[in-house]
Amino acid sequence: MQNKVMTILAALFLFVSLAGASDSASNANGTESQKNIVETAVAAGNFNTLVEAVKEAGLVDTLSGPGPFTVFAPTDEAFAKVPKDVMDTLMADKTLLTSVLTYHVIPGEVMSSDLVNGMSVKTVEGSDVRITIDSAGVMVDNARVINADIKASNGVIHVIDAVILPPAAARTVQAIETSPAIDENSAETAEEAEETTPASTSGFESILAIAGLLAVAFIAYRRRD
Repeated sequence: MQNKVMTILAALFLFVSLAGASDSASNANGTESQKNIVETAVAAGNFNTLVEAVKEAGLVDTLSGPGPFTVFAPTDEAFAKVPKDVMDTLMADKTLLTSVLTYHVIPGEVMSSDLVNGMSVKTVEGSDVRITIDSAGVMVDNARVINADIKASNGVIHVIDAVILPPAAARTVQAIETSPAIDENSAETAEEAEETTPASTSGFESILAIAGLLAVAFIAYRRRD
Protein backbone atom coordinates (compact mmCIF):
# COMPACT_ATOMS: atom_id res chain seq x y z
CA MET A 1 0.00 0.00 0.00
CA GLN A 2 2.77 2.39 0.94
CA ASN A 3 4.54 1.64 -2.34
CA LYS A 4 1.38 2.52 -4.33
CA VAL A 5 1.04 5.81 -2.47
CA MET A 6 4.67 6.67 -3.16
CA THR A 7 4.23 5.82 -6.85
CA ILE A 8 1.18 8.07 -7.15
CA LEU A 9 2.94 10.94 -5.38
CA ALA A 10 5.98 10.56 -7.64
CA ALA A 11 3.76 10.65 -10.75
CA LEU A 12 1.99 13.80 -9.52
CA PHE A 13 5.32 15.45 -8.77
CA LEU A 14 6.59 14.64 -12.28
CA PHE A 15 3.40 16.02 -13.87
CA VAL A 16 3.61 19.26 -11.90
CA SER A 17 7.29 19.63 -12.73
CA LEU A 18 6.70 19.17 -16.47
CA ALA A 19 3.79 21.61 -16.44
CA GLY A 20 5.88 24.18 -14.62
CA ALA A 21 8.74 23.74 -17.08
CA SER A 22 6.35 24.22 -20.01
CA ASP A 23 4.92 27.42 -18.50
CA SER A 24 8.41 28.73 -17.77
CA ALA A 25 9.50 28.16 -21.37
CA SER A 26 6.40 29.94 -22.66
CA ASN A 27 6.95 32.90 -20.34
CA ALA A 28 10.64 33.07 -21.20
CA ASN A 29 9.84 33.41 -24.89
CA GLY A 30 6.97 35.76 -24.21
CA THR A 31 5.84 35.56 -27.83
CA GLU A 32 3.61 32.51 -28.23
CA SER A 33 0.40 34.35 -27.39
CA GLN A 34 1.33 37.55 -29.25
CA LYS A 35 0.70 38.53 -32.85
CA ASN A 36 3.48 39.93 -35.00
CA ILE A 37 3.45 43.56 -36.13
CA VAL A 38 1.44 42.97 -39.32
CA GLU A 39 -1.09 40.73 -37.55
CA THR A 40 -1.44 43.29 -34.76
CA ALA A 41 -2.10 46.07 -37.28
CA VAL A 42 -4.69 43.97 -39.09
CA ALA A 43 -6.44 43.03 -35.85
CA ALA A 44 -6.57 46.66 -34.66
CA GLY A 45 -8.86 47.60 -37.57
CA ASN A 46 -7.71 51.23 -37.92
CA PHE A 47 -4.58 50.58 -39.99
CA ASN A 48 -6.25 49.35 -43.19
CA THR A 49 -4.45 51.79 -45.49
CA LEU A 50 -1.11 51.05 -43.85
CA VAL A 51 -1.63 47.29 -44.24
CA GLU A 52 -2.64 47.76 -47.88
CA ALA A 53 0.48 49.86 -48.51
CA VAL A 54 2.70 47.28 -46.78
CA LYS A 55 1.23 44.57 -49.02
CA GLU A 56 1.66 46.74 -52.13
CA ALA A 57 5.32 47.36 -51.27
CA GLY A 58 5.96 43.67 -50.58
CA LEU A 59 6.99 44.26 -46.95
CA VAL A 60 4.62 41.81 -45.26
CA ASP A 61 7.23 39.06 -44.90
CA THR A 62 9.82 41.55 -43.63
CA LEU A 63 7.57 43.02 -40.94
CA SER A 64 6.35 39.54 -40.02
CA GLY A 65 9.94 38.36 -39.52
CA PRO A 66 11.81 37.95 -36.23
CA GLY A 67 12.84 41.62 -36.04
CA PRO A 68 12.67 43.21 -33.63
CA PHE A 69 11.25 46.37 -35.21
CA THR A 70 9.79 49.60 -33.92
CA VAL A 71 7.02 50.88 -36.17
CA PHE A 72 5.52 54.38 -36.13
CA ALA A 73 2.13 53.40 -37.54
CA PRO A 74 -0.13 56.05 -39.15
CA THR A 75 -3.84 55.42 -38.70
CA ASP A 76 -6.37 55.45 -41.52
CA GLU A 77 -7.24 59.01 -40.48
CA ALA A 78 -3.58 59.98 -40.85
CA PHE A 79 -3.47 58.59 -44.40
CA ALA A 80 -6.75 60.38 -45.18
CA LYS A 81 -4.92 63.70 -44.68
CA VAL A 82 -2.61 62.90 -47.62
CA PRO A 83 -3.91 64.46 -50.88
CA LYS A 84 -5.40 61.90 -53.28
CA ASP A 85 -2.96 62.64 -56.12
CA VAL A 86 -0.04 62.10 -53.73
CA MET A 87 -1.48 58.80 -52.45
CA ASP A 88 -2.12 57.65 -56.03
CA THR A 89 1.52 58.42 -56.88
CA LEU A 90 2.80 56.57 -53.81
CA MET A 91 0.71 53.48 -54.42
CA ALA A 92 1.74 53.38 -58.09
CA ASP A 93 5.49 53.73 -57.39
CA LYS A 94 6.76 50.72 -55.41
CA THR A 95 10.21 52.22 -54.85
CA LEU A 96 8.81 55.49 -53.53
CA LEU A 97 6.21 53.68 -51.42
CA THR A 98 8.86 51.41 -49.91
CA SER A 99 11.04 54.39 -48.96
CA VAL A 100 8.10 56.07 -47.21
CA LEU A 101 7.06 52.93 -45.32
CA THR A 102 10.58 51.99 -44.20
CA TYR A 103 11.00 55.56 -42.94
CA HIS A 104 8.35 54.60 -40.36
CA VAL A 105 10.42 51.64 -39.15
CA ILE A 106 13.38 51.61 -36.73
CA PRO A 107 15.58 48.53 -36.29
CA GLY A 108 15.32 47.13 -32.78
CA GLU A 109 12.72 47.63 -30.08
CA VAL A 110 12.48 51.23 -28.92
CA MET A 111 9.96 51.85 -26.15
CA SER A 112 8.61 55.31 -25.38
CA SER A 113 10.75 55.40 -22.24
CA ASP A 114 13.85 55.09 -24.46
CA LEU A 115 13.06 58.30 -26.36
CA VAL A 116 14.82 61.53 -25.45
CA ASN A 117 13.86 65.06 -26.50
CA GLY A 118 15.90 66.23 -29.47
CA MET A 119 17.29 62.82 -30.38
CA SER A 120 17.60 61.61 -33.97
CA VAL A 121 16.95 57.97 -34.74
CA LYS A 122 18.04 56.20 -37.93
CA THR A 123 15.26 54.42 -39.78
CA VAL A 124 15.35 51.34 -42.00
CA GLU A 125 15.03 53.73 -44.97
CA GLY A 126 18.38 55.24 -43.98
CA SER A 127 17.34 58.75 -42.97
CA ASP A 128 16.88 59.94 -39.39
CA VAL A 129 13.60 60.85 -37.73
CA ARG A 130 13.61 63.68 -35.21
CA ILE A 131 12.10 63.09 -31.78
CA THR A 132 10.56 66.01 -29.89
CA ILE A 133 9.09 65.65 -26.43
CA ASP A 134 7.01 68.40 -24.82
CA SER A 135 4.19 68.74 -22.34
CA ALA A 136 1.72 67.47 -24.95
CA GLY A 137 3.63 64.27 -25.60
CA VAL A 138 6.00 62.85 -28.21
CA MET A 139 6.44 64.07 -31.78
CA VAL A 140 8.14 62.06 -34.54
CA ASP A 141 9.02 64.65 -37.19
CA ASN A 142 5.63 66.32 -37.76
CA ALA A 143 3.51 63.45 -36.38
CA ARG A 144 2.32 63.10 -32.82
CA VAL A 145 2.34 59.76 -31.00
CA ILE A 146 -1.24 59.11 -29.91
CA ASN A 147 -0.79 55.59 -28.55
CA ALA A 148 2.57 54.16 -27.50
CA ASP A 149 4.19 50.85 -26.61
CA ILE A 150 1.82 48.38 -28.30
CA LYS A 151 3.77 45.15 -27.97
CA ALA A 152 3.98 42.59 -30.75
CA SER A 153 5.87 39.32 -30.95
CA ASN A 154 8.57 40.90 -33.13
CA GLY A 155 8.70 44.46 -31.82
CA VAL A 156 6.60 47.40 -30.77
CA ILE A 157 4.14 49.80 -32.42
CA HIS A 158 3.71 53.50 -31.68
CA VAL A 159 0.56 54.94 -33.28
CA ILE A 160 0.98 58.37 -34.96
CA ASP A 161 -1.52 60.86 -36.35
CA ALA A 162 0.26 61.77 -39.61
CA VAL A 163 2.32 60.19 -42.38
CA ILE A 164 5.98 61.17 -42.17
CA LEU A 165 8.25 61.43 -45.22
CA PRO A 166 11.99 60.97 -45.78
CA PRO A 167 13.71 63.96 -47.46
CA ALA A 168 13.76 62.49 -50.99
CA ALA A 169 10.10 61.49 -50.89
CA ALA A 170 9.17 64.86 -49.37
CA ARG A 171 10.69 66.62 -52.40
CA THR A 172 8.71 64.38 -54.76
CA VAL A 173 5.49 65.03 -52.88
CA GLN A 174 6.15 68.78 -52.87
CA ALA A 175 6.63 68.72 -56.63
CA ILE A 176 3.29 66.93 -57.04
CA GLU A 177 1.48 69.37 -54.76
CA THR A 178 2.92 72.46 -56.46
CA SER A 179 2.50 71.30 -60.07
CA PRO A 180 -0.21 73.34 -61.83
CA ALA A 181 -3.51 71.59 -62.17
CA ILE A 182 -5.01 71.27 -65.64
CA ASP A 183 -8.16 73.34 -65.99
CA GLU A 184 -10.63 71.28 -68.01
CA ASN A 185 -12.39 74.40 -69.32
CA SER A 186 -9.09 75.89 -70.48
CA ALA A 187 -8.16 72.60 -72.11
CA GLU A 188 -11.47 72.51 -74.01
CA THR A 189 -11.02 76.13 -75.12
CA ALA A 190 -7.54 75.40 -76.40
CA GLU A 191 -8.78 72.32 -78.24
CA GLU A 192 -11.58 74.31 -79.86
CA ALA A 193 -9.07 76.98 -80.89
CA GLU A 194 -6.90 74.35 -82.53
CA GLU A 195 -9.89 72.98 -84.39
CA THR A 196 -11.00 76.40 -85.68
CA THR A 197 -7.56 77.70 -86.64
CA PRO A 198 -7.21 75.64 -89.86
CA ALA A 199 -10.70 76.70 -90.97
CA SER A 200 -9.95 80.38 -90.31
CA THR A 201 -6.66 80.15 -92.15
CA SER A 202 -8.31 78.45 -95.07
CA GLY A 203 -10.99 81.18 -95.27
CA PHE A 204 -8.36 83.91 -95.18
CA GLU A 205 -6.47 82.24 -98.02
CA SER A 206 -9.68 82.09 -100.06
CA ILE A 207 -10.25 85.82 -99.57
CA LEU A 208 -6.71 86.56 -100.73
CA ALA A 209 -7.23 84.42 -103.83
CA ILE A 210 -10.46 86.23 -104.72
CA ALA A 211 -8.81 89.60 -104.16
CA GLY A 212 -5.97 88.55 -106.46
CA LEU A 213 -8.37 87.56 -109.22
CA LEU A 214 -10.24 90.84 -108.91
CA ALA A 215 -6.96 92.75 -109.16
CA VAL A 216 -5.97 90.88 -112.31
CA ALA A 217 -9.40 91.49 -113.86
CA PHE A 218 -9.23 95.17 -112.99
CA ILE A 219 -5.79 95.57 -114.58
CA ALA A 220 -6.93 93.76 -117.72
CA TYR A 221 -9.99 96.00 -117.96
CA ARG A 222 -7.90 99.18 -117.68
CA ARG A 223 -5.52 97.98 -120.40
CA ARG A 224 -8.42 97.24 -122.73
CA ASP A 225 -9.68 100.77 -122.31
